[in-house]
Amino acid sequence: MRVFKQRSFHRFARDEDIDDGALWHAAVEVVAGHVEADLGKGLYKKRVARKGQGKRGGYRVIVAYKRPDSERIFFVDAFAKNEKGNLSHREIEALARASEQYVKAGDGIIDTLLRDEKLYEIKRAVDEQAPGESLGDGQGHP
Repeated sequence: MRVFKQRSFHRFARDEDIDDGALWHAAVEVVAGHVEADLGKGLYKKRVARKGQGKRGGYRVIVAYKRPDSERIFFVDAFAKNEKGNLSHREIEALARASEQYVKAGDGIIDTLLRDEKLYEIKRAVDEQAPGESLGDGQGHP
């Protein structure tokens, strides 16, 4: 599984001190089907806790993921619960159009987006397990 942050999401996460470990964990939960809302068109809303607090008052992140066959997950938007309730239909449509391009992109395009810092890859922690993977060297080797 590969997990990515879109550039504006990366800035939001950095400014709000949301670490990559929390995002990796959220991605694992999305793959397992544990989401707060299926927004349609491959977009999901997931809660992420503020540091030192629970998920209830934390952040809402929007994730692009095509179930069940995609190996990639993209964090594309986020907001604090106390700043915004939900996304409008127009916002969902715009995110879906943009996210579709990420999901459909080939490896060469993803590599270019990473190099141009339009995407940032989240590396899993050594002790985190990706769905369907045994713990080991990150390549599926024990």
